[in-house]
Amino acid sequence: MALTNVEKIKLVTLLGWPAKVLDINSTSYNSTIFSRINSIDSDIEPLVDEYVEKIEELDSRLSGAISRSGVKRIDDIEFFGSDGNGSSEFSVLRTERKRLLKELASILDIALGMGVSNSNMVNIVV
Repeated sequence: MALTNVEKIKLVTLLGWPAKVLDINSTSYNSTIFSRINSIDSDIEPLVDEYVEKIEELDSRLSGAISRSGVKRIDDIEFFGSDGNGSSEFSVLRTERKRLLKELASILDIALGMGVSNSNMVNIVV
């Protein structure tokens, strides 16, 4: 089953590219990305879906982590969740998200775009 246009847009925006990268009438159009997204092998599609689901789950966990954050100490500003080595829940989740995005990009043979962030705050579809 081929990806829908919405799924294709989700993929390119997760990878840090503008949604219009797939629109041949746009100045953002990229023929390489267009070709690779439109020719995803049906054997690879379940793997791509799995990665997207994992990334979305991390985005959800990051949103939850925001609601649990708070300042623990004012003089040196220390956030709750720090394990003493500077590895807060945020940094662990962001690192895992970045790793999954790199692997997804590798599977699709598409470079990460400039819009890739360590947070879930940049995934805006135009």
